[in-house]
Amino acid sequence: MAVAVGIFQIVLWSAAICVLFLCTLQDLRSRIIPDRYVLAIALIGAGLMVSGAESSVWISPVIAFATLVALGFAAHFDVVGGGDAKLIAATAILFPAYTVLPLLAAIVIAGGLLGCSYVLMRYALSCRFTQALASTAAASKSNNHTGLFALERSRIAGGDPMPYALAIFAGVLFTIVSEPPKCFSVIF
Repeated sequence: MAVAVGIFQIVLWSAAICVLFLCTLQDLRSRIIPDRYVLAIALIGAGLMVSGAESSVWISPVIAFATLVALGFAAHFDVVGGGDAKLIAATAILFPAYTVLPLLAAIVIAGGLLGCSYVLMRYALSCRFTQALASTAAASKSNNHTGLFALERSRIAGGDPMPYALAIFAGVLFTIVSEPPKCFSVIF
């Protein structure tokens, strides 16, 4: 029975990672996180809670709701995007309650690093070697992702907001890697 539950949890975690990856790609393309992806993450989190061995299953949704309220307030004042707030709250459901604060810290750190890289890239794009970057991009038109890279480069240069789903994805991956026994408590 424990092996079946462990396999079920591995399948759910794999699905969560895939959906988060799709969120990241969608956020890179259009700066929108679709509600269906957020709902999928929340449902996967509910499946993980039900299949987990924790006796206090109700705490994670309460923490996720509190996170949603706090980030919803921040989104109202344009501190964070609404889709980002929903996605962060949904990812909080994926983890046991005692892992949510490290998850949020990892997301904030990843967001800070992403923000710093965007500031550096914006500066680099405004310098003289922008022409060299443009010629490099023109030379690599055969790559299918070149359009996405060129679009992102123009967004960075224009000062557009960054795709925070990338930071959320990185924070989730870091939390999973740094705390596997807690995330996969039934397996180990």
